[in-house]
Amino acid sequence: MNLRKWYQKLGLLGMRVRTSITSAEIADKDHFVYSSNLKRLFALTNINCEDSLESMVEATQKKWLRPQGKERWDIKELYSPKEVNKIRLLSEGMCFFQEVLPTEKFYDYALVLGATFSSVQDRFSFLIKLWKMGVRFRELVFLAGERPLDPRIEPASIFFETEKAPKNETEMMQYVYDHWEMPKEMKGLPFQIVSVPFDVKKGHRPSTGDTIQAWMDLSPKPGKCLFVSNQPYCLYQNLVVKNYLPKSFHFETVGLSVSSLDISGSVLLDTVARCLYQELQNRKKI
Repeated sequence: MNLRKWYQKLGLLGMRVRTSITSAEIADKDHFVYSSNLKRLFALTNINCEDSLESMVEATQKKWLRPQGKERWDIKELYSPKEVNKIRLLSEGMCFFQEVLPTEKFYDYALVLGATFSSVQDRFSFLIKLWKMGVRFRELVFLAGERPLDPRIEPASIFFETEKAPKNETEMMQYVYDHWEMPKEMKGLPFQIVSVPFDVKKGHRPSTGDTIQAWMDLSPKPGKCLFVSNQPYCLYQNLVVKNYLPKSFHFETVGLSVSSLDISGSVLLDTVARCLYQELQNRKKI
């Protein structure tokens, strides 16, 4: 699709960005990989690469990706306030902050992707909001990994019963399901948590892809899936889902919006680098 026409379609010319988009729009990645905004990010951060996805991935993995073993909340801001403002503006033009809504009203599965406690709360609350807006699904699935909770951002004191506070992501997601108010009909749906153990030998927590693969290992019946994330990670997690989910499953990835002021420039660039890498992996499969 012609890039200018695509931006006109989304209202992005002149940086006039809508407050929400649909999952179908965020799944159209040509606007992302070949956008002028991405090229401006390259120029802003002194990245020199060829106009090929392979070259983009190689350059951004070296320059933008956070160190191995570090979490997003460990990332230090590497750019000046002026540069961060430009990074945020360009990221907004690539739809990294807007609410992402589903395109249909019925799905076989709704799957909440694992994250920190605050993000899981936001994701499940967003799914409840969609239910109240008329979106329906047959089964509810939480995809979790046994990542130990980080006391810096997930201390036991933030839970109702400190002595019985969850110790890892799986327990925390069960806690959210048990304590969140939701419509009675939604509460009565079949529910399961798919949990992936922490890799003690490698010291790696399970990734989004690991949890999707674990769900696939349970042989769910093919159907329509609604994956729930939050911005600015919807595009990245949509690409991961595509990388792991068989073609017999149809899926969308949705998520609530975020203020650009709440996301650092370095976290945004780390996310963009991961999007480019996942898109390259997907294209290798074609």
